[in-house]
Amino acid sequence: VPVWGTTIAYMEALYTYEDRAITKRDFLDALKKAGVTHGDTIFVHSDIKVFGKVALPDKTALLHSLGGVLEASVGAEGTVVMPTFSYSFCKGEVYDIAKTRSTVGALPDFFRTCSGVERSVHPMFSVAAWGKHRDDFMHTSKDSFGAGTAFEILRRRNGKIVLFGTDFQACTFLHHVEQMHAVPY
Repeated sequence: VPVWGTTIAYMEALYTYEDRAITKRDFLDALKKAGVTHGDTIFVHSDIKVFGKVALPDKTALLHSLGGVLEASVGAEGTVVMPTFSYSFCKGEVYDIAKTRSTVGALPDFFRTCSGVERSVHPMFSVAAWGKHRDDFMHTSKDSFGAGTAFEILRRRNGKIVLFGTDFQACTFLHHVEQMHAVPY
């Protein structure tokens, strides 16, 4: 069941940049060109402020549309995962899986509240997932980046990391690689 019900047509502008409309079709084409296909598991780091001037009248319509692009890119057999990190434990705050906001962007914070999306219980490095293999990402260890974490599951599933408007510095998967190889810092 699609989570991202929206009335925004594929060719309707989501953003404008240098007098050019950027549509859902443009985003889908870019994801396809980057190698995202139906059935993939994608881990999406995002910064939705960088694409240009928002062309839609409300933020919710934009978030639904961008989420719809990600869902459509992997199809019904795919899985979309987003970090919903809160760092609650470090701040001495109570982590509430349903209420604690994500501190890593508007899209993942919106995503975690959508129908069909589940959020993991990790009090610092939670993830939210939708799709065929959603539940695989919910049953993880207490570790942040090592064995049994969402990052190991992503690796085992040959998942793809999508930097959706952000750069490589946002790629927390690197911490998994460092931990699995006992990089001495």
